[in-house]
Amino acid sequence: MRKSIKVLLSVALVSAVLTGCGTKPSNEENDSNTSPKVEENQTKKGNNSEPAYTEESITIKNGDYDIPAIVTLPTDIEDKNVPLVIMCHGTASNKDEAGDGYKMYAPKLAESGIASIRFDFIGTGDSKVDYSEYNFTTAVNDVTRVIEYAHNLKSIDNKNIGIMGWSQGGSIAMLAAGENSDIKSIVTWAGAENDCLLDLGNYEEAKANGYAVVEFDWRDSLNFGLQWHEDVRNIDILEALKKSKAPILALNGSDDDVVPPKTTDLIIEASNNETSKESIIDGADHTFNIFTGDLTKYNELCDQTTKWFLDTLK
Repeated sequence: MRKSIKVLLSVALVSAVLTGCGTKPSNEENDSNTSPKVEENQTKKGNNSEPAYTEESITIKNGDYDIPAIVTLPTDIEDKNVPLVIMCHGTASNKDEAGDGYKMYAPKLAESGIASIRFDFIGTGDSKVDYSEYNFTTAVNDVTRVIEYAHNLKSIDNKNIGIMGWSQGGSIAMLAAGENSDIKSIVTWAGAENDCLLDLGNYEEAKANGYAVVEFDWRDSLNFGLQWHEDVRNIDILEALKKSKAPILALNGSDDDVVPPKTTDLIIEASNNETSKESIIDGADHTFNIFTGDLTKYNELCDQTTKWFLDTLK
């Protein structure tokens, strides 16, 4: 049985909106588990010829497979350690995220003095593993490997690592924070809890075949593995979040018809940090209107997120 989903936790990816040229970061120290490839810079500092940030494509070894990732670093580091944000993408998306939401946001963070690593979960983007292998455990393990990689970067302040996630990426961000004390701050963009995920896939099909085929109208179908179905039913995302001491900013749009805006209330109730906050962006949908061509709500989302990380990672 094939299940067709018109709107899912992440939506269609569109072509890149940023272009430019750039250079390789000079202050990174890659360990033997990575294979770097230089990416192009996407922006400049006003009329200054010096780039505002650098990007580098890398692969991070995780057992018998690779995690494709991109490291974005501010150029204005001056031998000082900078905070880092790990970016977790949503269902059926990739490291650049819906509408290039992460690809556009990483430079914004860098311009504020915050580094980032965005990466592909199993079965998405440049990953060579079938999506049937993706589940909560593998996703959190990927985050852990990314953090370990970050510890080998000379320019990163290992005491100030944050994490953010969009939709199911927010679910993974909360799970990872509950298991990893290195994570000092959390942001969710329409972060999903268990009830939001139960309609994905087909549990009976997965029990019969080991996976369920899910079709999308913007990309090829994906095989949702049985373990993912089991995890959604048996691993309580909000209960896991309670193990984290990190403050969390839960953001959502008032017009989100995929993850109910009231989910932010549940996230804040689960947080053990009294400084945690929620914010509903009026008139924004699940992708914060990024596909409408009007980036007003998306820019508001980014501004709130950057301010949060500047306040909590220092």
